Amino acid sequence: MNITPERHHNISRLKSPKTPTQDSAGTVACLRINALMTGVVEHNQKWKIAVDKGSQFCSAIKNSLKEILQSSAQTPYPENVSVYCNKLAILITILEDALSNVENGVVLLKSFAHALEGNEIVGTTWNMGRIVSAMEAIFASYKQEIETRKHICENIAHSLTVDELLLYVCTWNSMMDVERDRELLFRMIMYEFGLNE
Repeated sequence: MNITPERHHNISRLKSPKTPTQDSAGTVACLRINALMTGVVEHNQKWKIAVDKGSQFCSAIKNSLKEILQSSAQTPYPENVSVYCNKLAILITILEDALSNVENGVVLLKSFAHALEGNEIVGTTWNMGRIVSAMEAIFASYKQEIETRKHICENIAHSLTVDELLLYVCTWNSMMDVERDRELLFRMIMYEFGLNE
């Protein structure tokens, strides 16, 4: 009788998984989707900064034009109004850059959706269809907002009354409050892909 357990020499040991030498199409697509989402979130941060700067410029234009519009004497626009309007136009180009980034992202995501299955989980819980629909909603929101902001940028300096001037300034300042759904989508994207602000 043998007290010690019998040892088998033919026991196969568990081997650690090998790193694949070539990435599969799904892995590469997931990495690119993560990079794309990171870029979209970064452009959204730039969007918010540009909108905040635009609020400052609109307030400066309001302060400059309000006195002129309230006085009965018609004087040419002050020099600083054209400077602020030019700065607003530059901010619009930043917003357009974010819009084109999201538009390109939607196109890329749709092409990745063909490489991956539509119901394959890409983020933490979202599948490709959900990611594409979220990006399309963000694009539509950006597009609608940028059209309004362009209109404000082009017309704020040509306000004929103080009320019209105040309407432009209030509209610029309150648009981010209207687009809370978009901000919620960005928060969800940041959670899905483990991104920080």
